[in-house]
Amino acid sequence: MNWIENLKKSDYTLIIILGVLIAIIIEIYSIRHNRWLYTESMPTISGIGISPLIQLSATSIIGLWLVKLIKIE
Repeated sequence: MNWIENLKKSDYTLIIILGVLIAIIIEIYSIRHNRWLYTESMPTISGIGISPLIQLSATSIIGLWLVKLIKIE
């Protein structure tokens, strides 16, 4: 059985958690290595931009939906 055809709440939760963790790692690395900085207008949590955290989680879920929608057998 293909798991993507039968996604459960736990699958979505796992993808969201992984998305947030990956975003945190990328953000911390990039800030520490001066790859980018945040302006005062960027909302942050512990120095990490909120929008990148939301963006990676949202695109992970959208990616799952798209794969399920256009699944090629």
